[in-house]
Formats: sequence, C-alpha cells, structure tokens
Amino acid sequence: MPISRRSWTGALLLGLVSVSFLNTSPAAAQAAAEPAPAQAADAAIYAPNEPARSLKEGKVVRAFRLVGTPPSIDGRLNDEAWAAADSAGTFVQRDPNNGEPATESTLLQFAYDDRYLYVAVTCLDSTPAVIAAGLGRRDEFPATDYIGLAFDPRHDHQTGYLFETNPSAVQRDYAVSDDDRFDLDYNAVWEVRTQITQQGWTAEFRIPFSQMRFSASPQPGQVWGLNSRRQIRRKGEFQTWVPKPRGERGEVSLFGHLVFDAPLSPPRRVEILPYALSRAERGADGVGDVGAAVGADVRVGLGSAATLSATVNPDFGQVEQDPAVLNLSVFETFFPEKRPFFLEDSRTFVPPYGIFQLFHSRRIGRAPGRFPLTAGDQLVERPDETTILGAAKR
Repeated sequence: MPISRRSWTGALLLGLVSVSFLNTSPAAAQAAAEPAPAQAADAAIYAPNEPARSLKEGKVVRAFRLVGTPPSIDGRLNDEAWAAADSAGTFVQRDPNNGEPATESTLLQFAYDDRYLYVAVTCLDSTPAVIAAGLGRRDEFPATDYIGLAFDPRHDHQTGYLFETNPSAVQRDYAVSDDDRFDLDYNAVWEVRTQITQQGWTAEFRIPFSQMRFSASPQPGQVWGLNSRRQIRRKGEFQTWVPKPRGERGEVSLFGHLVFDAPLSPPRRVEILPYALSRAERGADGVGDVGAAVGADVRVGLGSAATLSATVNPDFGQVEQDPAVLNLSVFETFFPEKRPFFLEDSRTFVPPYGIFQLFHSRRIGRAPGRFPLTAGDQLVERPDETTILGAAKR
C-alpha cells in the first residue's frame, strides 16, 4: 500500500532595490526576469532538439489545476473539473489506413493537484451496442477495445509510462525505455473506472505522481511528453493522437505535449508491502512439520528520480503458482519471475533482442546444494531453502 507524504519547501524572498533612469515598473522587471508559463512551455515544446516536429504540430494540451473538489473516479464525466479542463482529440489511424482520420472520435482531458494526475477519456462510438468489452487478469487484455495513455514525464524522448484500460476497466501498464522498448513487469498503483454509454464509452483515471519519475522544475510551464492510443476491435482499427507514418522509428520520441502551468512537486514516495506465510507438511510416515514467517518489501523514493528498494526476511515464494510442466528434455525448466522485488528494473539485465539471459533471479533462495556424506559424518540438518535475511537495491 503506497503511503505518500506531502513535502513543503519554504522560501525566503529578499527584495533588492535598484536605481535606474529608465521608466521601468517592478512588474515589467519581474516579467523580464521570469518568463510566463506559456513562454516557458513554448520554449520546451519548440526546442531545436525536439524530434519529429512536423508530426507534432497542434498536439499540445494543458492540464487543469484543481482548486476545489477533485473528480470522483466513477467513470461518469459529470464532475466540475471536466467542464473547465482543456480537451485534445483528432486521432489518426495507424492501422489499417495509416495517416487517415480515425473513424470514431476520442477526447482527452487532464487535471491535477498536489498528489494525482486525473484523466478523462471519451471514446465516442457510432454503434455502442457492439463495443467489445470483457474481463481479464491484470496486464492480460481479452480481445476487446481499449484506450491507452502514454507519458514522458522527463521529456527526454526516450523513457516513459503507459497506462491502458478497456471498457470493463481491466488494467495494463508498461514502462518504456530506449524509445520503444516496453517492459510489462512495471506494475504501478493507480485507479480507473469506465462506463459504457449511449454515445460510446468513457474512462476516468487517477494516477499518483509518486508512480512516475520526473524532475520537478521550480518554474511554471513544465512540459511532459504525451500520446494516446485506442483500439476498436471490431474494425481492426488502431489509432493514435500523434500520427506515426509507416516505417517511422520510435515511440516516445513521437509524443506530443502535456503542459502544467503551475510548478509540480513530486511527493515523497514510501511503499510498504508486508506478507505473512504459514506452512504445514505431513510425510507418508506421519511425521509433520509446521512453520510461519513474516516480512515486507519496502520502496523509498530518493529525490525525484531514484528509488531504494529493500526486502526484509524474504520467503522468495511465488506471487502466483507455477504451472505444472512435464519436462522430458535434457534442458531445465524455465519459470518466469513474478516476485515484485526482482521484477522492478529487471530490463537492466536483458540484452537487446532477448538473445540470452544474463541474470536468472529464480536461482536465488533455492535449496542448498547437497554434498554426499562421507564415512563418519552425521547429518545434523538438511534445509529445504537458503536463509536470506534481506536484500536491497537502488
């Protein structure tokens, strides 16, 4: 369960008095020293190093700063914030007719406060009765429609986060690196609710700022990269907010822009995931054994872009049960990693194209190797697993 605390920074402003023969007002001097939010945002959006600028013309939307009651996350877009927030649309097909306007309209709206980013999505549909919906496990969509929101909080055109949902509010999220490498092991804590209406379907997101890494700017007009993608299953149509011509390389480098006129301050990130384990064994000879253990996974944010992850007394048990496998080959059975401590940033150990694996985390905590007893040796204890007091990484 994430626990975030708001940090406050106090600033003492010292006034300086200057004498000038020019007729310059204090307001004009302040405006010259500190650019307006729109000017700061334009400087970031139209920077000389901005890639694929021709594809991003007009792909700018501003987030609405909340000053009252935040939206209720219920999938119904009748909150006061959505009546005041700016909207973005004009999606373009990527498939099947690349570059042509989308056959169904999509609208995006953004709002934020000190802790959360709120997003309202309206997916219009001319025949809502045949919208493809369905339930599934997290990160495993069934054959349905879906909408996705992609952010580049650092605005580095290389890294980002993607949050997706379908009309039944099934969640899927990714971390993106190297412009177009998607890591499905990223699992953030966020909320979404959806509604199927007479005009199509809607989705309402609440994403904590603590779940994304970004560098806070003290100046107003902070800019994030932004894109959105939508699939209409029955039409085989895949559409995005920013177009991508066939043969164009990259994903994050093609994002448009989301502008926050007020400065952002990332909240302090503290997450604690405790566990309790009990076990009982009974052999064929009637001899039994019982045991219990407790521990926790802890994640603490260090600054705005680093995280310290630790685990205390890990049992290294599976979050999900491994499937039964009958292996009649000469090769060992490979089970994918599912433990959160090892999943985070696991892409660091994956070489390009996935040719081979550098690090097999499932070997940690396995049963100790057996040594044959020699004459005169006496067996004192034969543990079934390696005892590990804790682990940490940054």
